[in-house]
Amino acid sequence: MEEGIRESTGSHVGKTIVFARNHLHAVHLSEVFTEMYPQYGSAFCRVIDNQEPKAEQRIDDFKNPENELTIAISVDMLHTGIDVPEVVNLGAPSRQRRARSLRTGTLGKMRGIVPRRYSTSTLIDSVSCVPWLAAEGPLAYTPENPPGTDYFFQYSWILPEVFNANVHKRRHHYFGTPIRDHAKPLFEFWRQARRREVDRVYLSLGSFAENRVRAPVAVYRAKLVPHDESDQWLFIQHGSYQWISSAAQPHVEEGEVLLYRGIQQEETFRYPSVEQGLKQPANQRTWQRYLALQWSMLSDSSLSFNTIHDRTKRCETAYLNDGTWLADRLAAEAGLDVESDRFAHVLWEAATSAFSLECWVAERKFGPHFVVAKTPIANIRLTTFFAGEAEVRLVDPSQIRVLESVGCTVAT
Repeated sequence: MEEGIRESTGSHVGKTIVFARNHLHAVHLSEVFTEMYPQYGSAFCRVIDNQEPKAEQRIDDFKNPENELTIAISVDMLHTGIDVPEVVNLGAPSRQRRARSLRTGTLGKMRGIVPRRYSTSTLIDSVSCVPWLAAEGPLAYTPENPPGTDYFFQYSWILPEVFNANVHKRRHHYFGTPIRDHAKPLFEFWRQARRREVDRVYLSLGSFAENRVRAPVAVYRAKLVPHDESDQWLFIQHGSYQWISSAAQPHVEEGEVLLYRGIQQEETFRYPSVEQGLKQPANQRTWQRYLALQWSMLSDSSLSFNTIHDRTKRCETAYLNDGTWLADRLAAEAGLDVESDRFAHVLWEAATSAFSLECWVAERKFGPHFVVAKTPIANIRLTTFFAGEAEVRLVDPSQIRVLESVGCTVAT
């Protein structure tokens, strides 16, 4: 009751289905709920299963948004074949079987009541995807078709799977940050979007061809800071946002970005080269597995968000699934031997290397020696704004060209 997504007025949880082990268990859960929350009355939480004589009527009541039946406890009838768009929570009892466990905390030791996951599939079809949170459903909103309320910016409600298990999901994490003021530029951007005042300058739909993956990215020209008339670029990809100075990225409208990398006092910049390896027929199987893995990560916004932040490990990202090295585990499951296979190792090292979209990060934070490179916008994966350092990684490490080195040389 405390953790579930609430209905529009916020007075109580929205439509919720709880799955019980059997009929007696369902009845017991219903009785416990009535005992713990008598203020809601007996019609708020009902059992709906094959042993309930009024099951069909209760299903109709549950499907009616105006009906007070809000929590349906089911054994089998609601697993499939029921269409209730208003359902926002799914719950299942824990494996503890003692009745007293159902009376402590919220309604028992629930693995929910956890928010039902909105669709986060970004796939338009098997070979193309969008840069938004989803291709269909409530999370498919765009700056051209913005959501009417800020509800869909509250990530701990709509994308709870990007947070670690210790995060209290009812706490506001707008755009993923627990500090609302940090997201002020984004609230301003979406206010402008609702007034139809935003200007899109670049859009790449992700695609997977035989030998290439393009990342989905959208870029908008925006004025995000009050009383500051200078333009900034706002990059958007699967819930990650970066607002970048236009001076640092003069080639956006041409479909390219500059990449900045500081190397402190090092005299030589070394970036793992995969170009020669790609010419070897023996490495083509590894390359195809790598592309398929990248496409898999880009095909779901929550997976995309988790895998791009899986090695950030900063205090600002401590409540995300950071430091999990999730992408490495997925690589192993995809058959990429990044430890023993030489080409796979070099490829993975290059793909997980980070660059910044802002020059000052390379020059002042990680300088004084740094390099400037260029790659297509459709070749980058974004970390989000509060992860720091305007950090991106590359999908195809072969699509990078060093333009300039400051205080150092470039290894060939």
